[in-house]
Amino acid sequence: MTKSEAVEHLKNSTVKIDNASRTGTGFFIADKLIATCYHNIKGHAKDELNVYWQGEAYVVKSIEINEEDDLALLEIKIDKKHPILQIDESVEVGDECQSFGYSRKNGDVITFEYEGKDGDGRLKFKEGLFQSGLSGGAILNFRTHKICGIVKSKRDNTESVALGGRAIPISKLFGFERLDSDDNGSIFSKEMFQNWVWTSSLESADRLQFSVLALVETLVAVGVSFFVWIYYGFYWHIVTGLVVAPAFLLQTQKSRKKGLEYIKIITPDFAVFSMVIMFIEPSD
Repeated sequence: MTKSEAVEHLKNSTVKIDNASRTGTGFFIADKLIATCYHNIKGHAKDELNVYWQGEAYVVKSIEINEEDDLALLEIKIDKKHPILQIDESVEVGDECQSFGYSRKNGDVITFEYEGKDGDGRLKFKEGLFQSGLSGGAILNFRTHKICGIVKSKRDNTESVALGGRAIPISKLFGFERLDSDDNGSIFSKEMFQNWVWTSSLESADRLQFSVLALVETLVAVGVSFFVWIYYGFYWHIVTGLVVAPAFLLQTQKSRKKGLEYIKIITPDFAVFSMVIMFIEPSD
C-alpha cells in the first residue's frame, strides 16, 4: 500500500459522530464496530447518537465504554460492506503521522510528528492544528501505513496555533473483549494471533496479523523434534523439546493487562542447536 492509498483508506474508514452537544470522529475497527473517544458520546444514550458514513446516517445498536482510557466502541446497523483500518501500536520518535476528522462539515486532515509518550502514557505530537471535532479520529503512521493511536485532545487551550496534541495508544483498544474475536482485516481472529506470540513476528510491525512465517516455524520445530526422536532416540528428542518449547510463548490478554512484557527469545539459537544435533553421529 502506497502513502496515497493509505491516506485514502483512512478517509474511507472514518465516520462522523453527532449528538445534541458536539461533533466527533470515529473509525471502523472491525465489522460494524466503530472506535471513538468516550467524551464524544458521554451523557448520551445510543438513540441520541447519529453516525454518518459516506453521506448516509446509521443507527447505533450498542455501546461499550472504557471511561478510564476515554474510549468507546459503537456497533451500528449497516448492511453495506465497509473498510476496516489495520492497527500497529509501534510508533517511533520522528514518525510523520496524519489524521482525518470532522473539525469541518465535510472533514479535514492534519499532519503532525510524534514526540514520545507523556507521563500519563499518552502519545504526544508536535505541529498540526488539533481542533474540536477531530477527537476520536484514527492516527495513521506513514512509516507503517497503519493506525497507531486515536486523537484525544490538543496540547493546550489554544486552537488557533498548530502546537500539536495528544492521543490514546491504539493498544488500549485491546481492553474491549469484543475486539478479541474480531478479525481486524485478517483471515484469522485477533484472539488467535494476540494470545500466541511467535518470536518471528515479535518485533514485526505486522505482529497483529496472522504470520505465515510463524506457522512454518511451528511445523519445522515439530518436524525437527520428531526427526531427532526417530533418528537419535528419545533422550535427544526430550532435549530438543526443551529448547523448542520456550520459542512459543503463551501471551494472554490477562497477562497483557497485568503489564507483563514479551520475553524475547532468539529463534536462530534454536536453529543452530538443531543443526548441531543433526550432524551428531548416532550412537551404536
